Order: sequence, then structure tokens, then C-alpha cells
Amino acid sequence: MSKGKNLIEKMEEAINTGTPPNPIDPYGREQALKLGVPSGEHSHTLFDVNPRLALPVIRAHVAEKQKQLVEECERARIELDLPY
Repeated sequence: MSKGKNLIEKMEEAINTGTPPNPIDPYGREQALKLGVPSGEHSHTLFDVNPRLALPVIRAHVAEKQKQLVEECERARIELDLPY
């Protein structure tokens, strides 16, 4: 989640300053954003994704993972019978 939050901050800053928020490859070249859905031989990747489109997807992903973490922590607390 911290990587996702860091990416959101960098993308927002880049969008606000008008600089491309694209990642840099190991050779120092700017790379277009990609959105991948890994699933073995049935994987799919969208190339050259617009940062304004990618940002809400990343935010939603981070929010969903945070929600899952809270739910799992609550489930663990109940199973261990710990007080709040």
C-alpha cells in the first residue's frame, strides 16, 4: 500500500506541474504507463495508459486493499479475542 500511495503522490504532483508522470526505465528512458492484468497465458496489458485515467484506478486499488486490511485485522482481533 505504501508503494501505491507513493505512486499516487508522484502522479498527482506530476499532473499538477504539467510534467509527464511516466516511470523511468533502468536506462533512464521515460516509459509510458501500462495497466496489466496478469493471469498466466490469459494475461492482458494496456499500453500507453493516460495518467488521468490510471490515477483513479490506482486510488481505488489502494482503497480496496486498505479496506481488506482493516477487515482482516478485525477478524484476527475477534479470533484472538483481543480488546480494541
